[in-house]
Amino acid sequence: SDKGLLTVDEYRHYRAFADVESFDTKGRTLVLQYSLRFTKDMECAGTYLKLFPKVEDKNAIEGETPYLFMFGPDRCGAPSTRHIHAIFGKSAGNALIREKVTIPETASDDGLNLTHVYTLIVRPDSTYQIKVDNKVIREGDILPDWLPGGPEYIVDEDAEKPEDWDDREMI
Repeated sequence: SDKGLLTVDEYRHYRAFADVESFDTKGRTLVLQYSLRFTKDMECAGTYLKLFPKVEDKNAIEGETPYLFMFGPDRCGAPSTRHIHAIFGKSAGNALIREKVTIPETASDDGLNLTHVYTLIVRPDSTYQIKVDNKVIREGDILPDWLPGGPEYIVDEDAEKPEDWDDREMI
């Protein structure tokens, strides 16, 4: 269902919930998209969309509650420091995108009383796009762009060294 949330005070947490049936994104594209309009200029306003695993008591959710994904603009500070968060949740060690995604000027400075659409697309081939007002502002591959704190490779516990492997340090 369509919902709106009016935030009137800065530095305060607001939230709204929508129960979503369980879904599987394996082999499918995930699209997170929402529209946002500021009705007054706020020095600091993080306006994120968070996906949580099933939560029994929604009133118990707080800032440290594990989430699957967080996406949306953070308008704290000068326009040049305002950026869009795109974070894989706690189970991935809060994996942030490597380079900060700056909010376009059109959505940052003149954003008052204008509606802007924020979109994140994650494809099965591990590519992604971040869009503002349907304009791509960042795209790439998740592994090199997103998970800088993660391992350079994943260890396959079942892998075996080939019989003809050469262990000499210098060949």
